[in-house]
Amino acid sequence: MEKQNYYDILEISRNASQLEISNAFREMAKKYHPDKHNGNPLSDLALREFQKIQEAYATLSDASKRSIYDFNSQENTDTYSNTQNKFEIKLNEAIVMINKRLFDRALQIISELIIENPAFGLLYAMKGEIFYLKENFPISADLYLQAEAKATTNDEWLNSDFYLKMASALESVKKYDLAIEKYNRAAALEGVRTPEIVVGLMFCYSESGNDLKAHELLTELKSIDPTNPVLKEIENSINTINHTNNDGEYERAGTACAICAILECIFDIC
Repeated sequence: MEKQNYYDILEISRNASQLEISNAFREMAKKYHPDKHNGNPLSDLALREFQKIQEAYATLSDASKRSIYDFNSQENTDTYSNTQNKFEIKLNEAIVMINKRLFDRALQIISELIIENPAFGLLYAMKGEIFYLKENFPISADLYLQAEAKATTNDEWLNSDFYLKMASALESVKKYDLAIEKYNRAAALEGVRTPEIVVGLMFCYSESGNDLKAHELLTELKSIDPTNPVLKEIENSINTINHTNNDGEYERAGTACAICAILECIFDIC
């Protein structure tokens, strides 16, 4: 018998959002929860259905697992199980290697998977993540852009965290306009401009010469996160730069601070 589709089990469409998946799971779980059928003739059936619901939700609620499931669901039904098992085993091994920071082995596995599945965007995103963790931002930025280009609208891994890292990598290689675009995309998916996003945008606008926008973002950061460490860095840098020596002359800090670019644009003091 053909295995029932996870989307059919939860009675949702293939393009269902995470909220729709969660709501469907809650409703189905209430309906088939074993405690509700304890002692009645349907208890065994309810337990089996409940287990299927849990299995479906465990996959569809996880962005990476859902992407793998969706990809494998497109394979021919005669080879689906074998293909799914091989692909998932390799992919899970790569995830374990990344978590253990065994990046060379993870890259080897992912590169092999890309040869077999060149259109699967998640693989490029994972490869980009490795180079991001290795602080090789030029390669990371390029891989993130490739992942985005190969993604589909249903790919749950294409989330705010993905765009935040992509923006950070692009910022590091001085592609500020593109980084601003991705920071704004992260904010749109998040539903709010988080302090991390505001700081990233502030740096990008500062470096690209938009003093007014950088100052507006600094004001926004003070409003939403007054204890943000970047604000403390700015305050310390101002105090250092404005420190006077015994002759009453300004002394300049010997080592440039990490946020001198912002200070130069906003305060004209670096």
